Amino acid sequence: MNIQQKHTEPLILSGRDVTAVLGPTNTGKTHLAIERMVAHETGVIGLPLRLLAREVYTRVCEKVG
Repeated sequence: MNIQQKHTEPLILSGRDVTAVLGPTNTGKTHLAIERMVAHETGVIGLPLRLLAREVYTRVCEKVG
């Protein structure tokens, strides 16, 4: 188990809300996920592609510093 899994598994199993945003390409899923995450004190986004992950990291850093 990696460090991210060690951190997120207890949260997922705690009964707290976990939201999956699913849909076709180019429908705003990533934008919605970022907006929802930064509206809360903490959050996690799972991304399948390294480039997309880097782009999202940059966008989140710009929003929350």
